[in-house]
Amino acid sequence: MKKIFDDISKKTHLVPFSRFYKIDKFDSGLKEYNNFLMYEANIYEKRCISKTHLLLDNYTADIIGYLSLSAASIRITSEEKTFHELESVPFFSIPVLKIGKLAVDKSY
Repeated sequence: MKKIFDDISKKTHLVPFSRFYKIDKFDSGLKEYNNFLMYEANIYEKRCISKTHLLLDNYTADIIGYLSLSAASIRITSEEKTFHELESVPFFSIPVLKIGKLAVDKSY
């Protein structure tokens, strides 16, 4: 497994979203996901709604895929707090990261 990870990490790298990458060449095969990357990801970044990261091919600089993360929370009940031994925690929600979009270019 480590060898596979090492091979992938030598061929790719993850970068923050930028319009300077080959955004227009990305094609997941799904219009909604292509349009998000082309038109919405930049807006969501500027409004601090989500952060998008691109997985790039080190040799071609093609976008292999992307993911968009946003902050969210999960509400928990008193019973759940008791079950998970969180009674001393003074809140009723747990912070989480939400994957809003996740797509891979169909050529990969």
